[in-house]
Amino acid sequence: MKRIVTLIAMAAMALTLASCKKDGVYKPEYRISTIYEYSSVEYQRHVDTSHLWHTYRVDSVASHIVERWSWKDNNLDHIDYYANGRVDHTIAMVYDGKRLTRINSNQGGSYATLEYDGRRLDKIDFYNKNDVVYQTYTFHHDGHNFSSIDVEIVDTKSAVTECDAIETFLMHLFDEGQPLMRDTKSSKASNYTVTLKWKNDNVVSINYENIKKEFKYDNKKNPIKGLLLSLVMPTENGATTFCNANNVTTATSFRDGNEESKKRYSYTYSDDIPVSCTSVNIQSVSQGYRTVNTEMLNYYYEE
Repeated sequence: MKRIVTLIAMAAMALTLASCKKDGVYKPEYRISTIYEYSSVEYQRHVDTSHLWHTYRVDSVASHIVERWSWKDNNLDHIDYYANGRVDHTIAMVYDGKRLTRINSNQGGSYATLEYDGRRLDKIDFYNKNDVVYQTYTFHHDGHNFSSIDVEIVDTKSAVTECDAIETFLMHLFDEGQPLMRDTKSSKASNYTVTLKWKNDNVVSINYENIKKEFKYDNKKNPIKGLLLSLVMPTENGATTFCNANNVTTATSFRDGNEESKKRYSYTYSDDIPVSCTSVNIQSVSQGYRTVNTEMLNYYYEE
């Protein structure tokens, strides 16, 4: 029997660096098979006389399949991404034994290679369809976690045009504020460093350039802890980017010291595993008006 588990709307790539485990080896207790998504947007108007927000329009998208995970020899083999009920593109994993060493995309021919130093992830290179590196991430460690990531954008044009499906592998870690996306016409190299702060095996803050993200967690198990790539969730807030031990309840983004957005997640649990999660993000459109975005992901697991 398959179990349905609804999780958080997540991040481009996820990393966990437990000292007793090898990076790139993922042996989940619960193996995802299919992911469904439901979303809605409420358009609201503030009524001064009642001091309440009133909904005047709701747009919703019925639950639909967004991902299908396939496993081979206990390894995650490939993920099919769906659009309009059909497979849109596929990302396939390549292993050296049980360790993940490469990710291929059939959309644009891009791919990524992963290198390790002993048990730890050392570097990820992104290649375009001509086998040319356009983006490199180098990882630095402090104890059993990594403390910073050096990002080198070799060719911005290639990164934007060639990345395709692979971009969800790691690019979205840095959200819309990443320098890569600021000037898509530029092909100049760009370098910057992302620093991280951990607490209880969870990333509580991410800093790079003028961007800061802060996270709060529950005390329940994150069923995908140990996954080296987190293609599961949208990562506008980087919520589970690093495959934390627990599940994010609040993700707050700052720019130049000013709060830009705050996203909240609510769960129900079974055996300390999330079985439902609703994420809500409130955005102001103009004075007196706002939108309330609600997302839900439903995960089916293999036994």
